[in-house]
Amino acid sequence: MIKNFRFLVVLRVLILVFTLVFLFYYLLKGKWIGLILVGVLVIIYEVYSLIRYVEGIAQQLNMFLSSIKYDDFSSTYPDKGYGKHLDELYSTFNEIMEKFRKGRADKEEHYRYLLTVVQHIGIGLLVFHGDGKIELINGAAKRMLQVNVLHSVQGLGLFSENLANTLLSMKNGERALVKIESQDMELALHAAEFLLQGRKYTLVSLQNIQSELQDKELEAWQKLIRVLTHEIMNSLTPITSMTATLTGMLNSLPERERQNSGRIIEEENFNDIMDALKTINKRSLGLIEFVNAYRNMTLVPKPNFSQVSLRELFERIETFMKSKLEENNVVFDRKVNPETLSFTADPVLIEQVLINLILNSIEALKDSENQTRSIYLHGEWDEMGKVVIKVIDNGPGIIPEAIKKI
Repeated sequence: MIKNFRFLVVLRVLILVFTLVFLFYYLLKGKWIGLILVGVLVIIYEVYSLIRYVEGIAQQLNMFLSSIKYDDFSSTYPDKGYGKHLDELYSTFNEIMEKFRKGRADKEEHYRYLLTVVQHIGIGLLVFHGDGKIELINGAAKRMLQVNVLHSVQGLGLFSENLANTLLSMKNGERALVKIESQDMELALHAAEFLLQGRKYTLVSLQNIQSELQDKELEAWQKLIRVLTHEIMNSLTPITSMTATLTGMLNSLPERERQNSGRIIEEENFNDIMDALKTINKRSLGLIEFVNAYRNMTLVPKPNFSQVSLRELFERIETFMKSKLEENNVVFDRKVNPETLSFTADPVLIEQVLINLILNSIEALKDSENQTRSIYLHGEWDEMGKVVIKVIDNGPGIIPEAIKKI
């Protein structure tokens, strides 16, 4: 291109010089005024053509570099009809443009891939500027914060003022825990700062650890109960054993031998001692049962599965609860649809679950203002083909604070 360009420029300059010599020659002769005028016009055209030719090449280079500068890779250059070297130049321009276009397409594809990963990850992610303007929020964060669109961190004030203030104040590498009482959530936050094109961004991950905390709390309570029940049982066992032994010894004494340090134990005092020992023994046994009940709560029994007929199960439940229902004036209704419905479960444990639920319903109905107290025990298929058992009463329902703890 350079050789071709040099040749064309030199050629144009030589033609211009030749024209000037020709013009000066006739000027000096003072002849052919018309021809001189034509020569002047030819010179002007040749100068203009030379300038346009040089500027044309520079303009094409400028357009090419401007396209790169402003990331506009849509331009194409004709690579035929301009001479070998210019055709090669324009062909090179087109190749460079195509590489830039491919590079941009690859970057956009990679960006969409990362965005898809960010949107589908289970941990909430927020990216925002120092002024609180949100650059990115993924689907998990939207579900967690219960928003469809969020433009700024300040907009979280309606959800939780504490959360919004904590996010804006977090520094690089800082961790924080934010409890949101209204939603029964405990959010673990972790912040990281980074620079992008000279601007500072803050990336914060959000994770609801409420269930993990509840599991740890339950585990701690279970450990405490196991320790306490172990210590209480160790103390109660000898007490019950000793009271039983003393009661047996006193009962075996003849009337004339009921003496203590040479003094006769009167019949009334003897009976009081016996009653006291029996009471101690009875209450100790009661405490042992109470402690065993709590110890069983920390040890989930292994179910013994078998095929259970829902109709037979409901009949047994009604038989067990009949007197309690009549005592509390509760109308009981049971229904199985279809009658032959059965499922796999532990019969003993499922009976205990239903008895507990019905007892809870009876207790709730005591405070009910309804004239008729009713409990419904229904069994049926759901839309997914699974067996569903429903215990329904017409009482006041469960208070919101209790629902959160179920």
